Amino acid sequence: MNENPPRTTASAASIPSELLIQIILECVFDHEWQSVEWQEFPWSYTQVCRYWRDVITTAPQIWKIVTSFGVDADENPRPCMPSDIRRISLHLERTQDSLLSVSFEDSSHDHDHRPVLQLFVGHSQRWEKAYLVLSEAILASFLSFNKSCSFDELISLDIVLSSEGEWEPSLSHTKPFMRAPKLSTVELAWIRLKSIDFPWCQLSSLSLYNVWLESAHVQDTFSQCASLKHLLLDRVHSEDEAHLIPSPISLPQLETLLFNPQDETAAIISSLRIPMLNKLTIQGGRNVLEMTGRCIRQSSPHNLVFFRINDFDHQVQNRHGDRENVDAIVGLLELLPSLQTLELCFPGVNLRSRSRDDFVGWDIILDRLSVTNPQLCPNLTHLHAESFAYSCHTPPLLLKMLTLRTRASVAHVAADSNLDFLADSGSPGEGSTGSQVTGVSLQRVTIYPRHGEAPKFLKLFSATDLAALGDLTSGMHFEMAGWPVQQADGDGDGLEQMDDV
Repeated sequence: MNENPPRTTASAASIPSELLIQIILECVFDHEWQSVEWQEFPWSYTQVCRYWRDVITTAPQIWKIVTSFGVDADENPRPCMPSDIRRISLHLERTQDSLLSVSFEDSSHDHDHRPVLQLFVGHSQRWEKAYLVLSEAILASFLSFNKSCSFDELISLDIVLSSEGEWEPSLSHTKPFMRAPKLSTVELAWIRLKSIDFPWCQLSSLSLYNVWLESAHVQDTFSQCASLKHLLLDRVHSEDEAHLIPSPISLPQLETLLFNPQDETAAIISSLRIPMLNKLTIQGGRNVLEMTGRCIRQSSPHNLVFFRINDFDHQVQNRHGDRENVDAIVGLLELLPSLQTLELCFPGVNLRSRSRDDFVGWDIILDRLSVTNPQLCPNLTHLHAESFAYSCHTPPLLLKMLTLRTRASVAHVAADSNLDFLADSGSPGEGSTGSQVTGVSLQRVTIYPRHGEAPKFLKLFSATDLAALGDLTSGMHFEMAGWPVQQADGDGDGLEQMDDV
């Protein structure tokens, strides 16, 4: 018997054309289309063999992503060359009548790239998606080119102004995209919102990064967004540096909101009426927390199931000291009985000097989640915390919370004489905390202390603690400091293994 049968090799030219096209599309379009570079795709594929070249050059769907010549991809931007014009013209020709995903990046102030932009704009009626990173001069040219253009197929548009919002537009309140009947997704960065008008009433998704706002324009713009389902306001600024306090704004269809304001724009969220809100992410201190509470009380979003807080100030000097921010968070959670997922991202900075007996913010939240009468977030199934400070109280408070919020048997835990946390002695919260298991159990818990402190954090847990955690979390996805607790043995070997990492 031949132990080494002859190998069979398939030629690249033997792949059926339909399959070849599908393979190429799957490999390339699996990534973010904005990052596709023309040197890599599709031009390089045409050089494999003559058969591939013939198939690819006659498949317009492969050419639908059209990128500029990448002046920003190089450290030294270069001027527009005749070869660039020829290459882009041929690329556009090969798309035939296909819809286009256009990526044009140019932040150069030293070279004139308007000829390339004009090529792109000449096919604006076939744009489906557009990602535009523009200098001030190029943006002005783009707006002037578009006076008579239509964007009949445009669905998604990203515009990034490369000069970080310093440009004073010469074409104030231009409306080039009002002739875009299908436009539903808009992302703007480093630009003044009043510079360009959009068909706000038809948008389903709006993202504003480092955008400058005027109070009157905020009112006028958002009051038109009746179809908006997704809104991102990340580091939005006040145009005149005054505090923006808009009148009530109704967003009846809004489902997801990410809000990370500057101090002067924190009040925007308090003006929103968002009864259909499903997911909420906020970032900021006590002021943002209070404004968010006003929004929730006035909106009564009964379907809000996801809530994430990023980088809030959680310093707690001692168990009787300043805990206003944590109390504000608890106050928010009391307004969210339908909440299923809670994610807390602590700042990860060093706290003020404190003794071993001081409670920290994460301790207080764990304790409050253990109270059963009344119970906080009774439908909670997913809990995530990262970059938190911890104390000697954290392990027993975590065990208590898990005991009250899992379906695992508490007999093993309660019977252990070393685990007296069920007696509720010395905890910072109020209310009843018996060993009653809640109706809804936690399904996923992931907790990570501040960077680099996982070994110290894990040393606070005895072998008995880890064994109890293993029992309590046996039916869920549980990670603590990056390690599934089930890997820890009751004799402490697992803890030693974690410390070595």
